[in-house]
Amino acid sequence: MRTRHYKEIHRPVRSPGRGVLLGSLVAALAVGLLVLAPDLFDRADSGPKALELTAQDIDPETTTVAKTLLKQNQLSPSVLPTLLIEARQKLSSNELLEAENALHRSRISPALAPLAKNLADDLESGKAAAFTIWLEPDQDAKGQAVDIRLDGVELGVFDMSSRSAITLVYRTGSRSRIQLTGANQSPTVFRAETASSEARTRRLQIGKNDFWDLIVR
Repeated sequence: MRTRHYKEIHRPVRSPGRGVLLGSLVAALAVGLLVLAPDLFDRADSGPKALELTAQDIDPETTTVAKTLLKQNQLSPSVLPTLLIEARQKLSSNELLEAENALHRSRISPALAPLAKNLADDLESGKAAAFTIWLEPDQDAKGQAVDIRLDGVELGVFDMSSRSAITLVYRTGSRSRIQLTGANQSPTVFRAETASSEARTRRLQIGKNDFWDLIVR
């Protein structure tokens, strides 16, 4: 009887091809996106984030009222945020505390008086005016609201289910920062416009922020 001898065959181990490596990479990225998804999709969209105010946005009546009252050492609502922003930039901590308390009562503190006079002079010369920004509703905006701040000063919580306006005194040539914060559970659609510009935030979750630039020509 013959004895058969079997040779042991050693097959070379193939390294994974490019397709396998690419597939693994895609899978890893997909897992990473799933982990980060809540944070990524909670963020606001990357739409237009700047509003521009021009002479077409001036409210003559509000401008006249603001100017007249300042000359009488009185304050209209349209000048309060502007004076508070300037007070935070220029007054000492003690003066600022006194000015804030006075502004809450629509009054002018001694430290605030020079700032109020400068603003009155700028309104008289046309270097400042009351401008209007329109907040536009969305068809799905029922019950949605946004907390709006201008350079850190709270303007209020605005209901987005109907058209409304923000009319404030600004100096021409100034630049401000608008902060938007979602104030309700469902994602908020927020859009605002002026005569020459429009800005929007499509998805703003509760407690999440978005920021716009405000430029006064």
